[in-house]
Amino acid sequence: METLEIPSETTTQAPAELARYFRISSRTHHGIVFAAELARATAHERPVAIVTIADRMGLSAGYLEELARCLREGGIIRGSRGRHGGYRLAKSPERITMGELVRLLDGPVLLAHCQDTGISMPCPAQASCASRFFFHRLKMVIDRELDATTLADLFAGEGSHRSV
Repeated sequence: METLEIPSETTTQAPAELARYFRISSRTHHGIVFAAELARATAHERPVAIVTIADRMGLSAGYLEELARCLREGGIIRGSRGRHGGYRLAKSPERITMGELVRLLDGPVLLAHCQDTGISMPCPAQASCASRFFFHRLKMVIDRELDATTLADLFAGEGSHRSV
């Protein structure tokens, strides 16, 4: 029987490369709230100044501008300059999914080391890992829910009531 070496849990801090697994970052959370604020304003057909949303969210305008740049490059929002300038959604809230926002702001959902195709050293236990298929199925469920939930659903409450 082959033994699998498990690292000691005496380490107080996980390696930085593992910190990106199984969490929604504050960056993504703030990006989703930012997009939701723009969706709310879209109903009134007017662009919203970054400082208005930053004040409402309790964040710095500079940080929100970084998120805006990412969302703009991803085709989620568009900006206009001038006295009546600001940001608005580039497409309807019904066409923007949580999956699109999460992947744009944080990259793909990764629950385990073996799912990360961007790493240089694969997991040494990958071939005999008992949990590998569980994490693969769980990732599929999460991705499916993220892709099925739209920005419009946040206002309808469907994001929290739909069965998986």
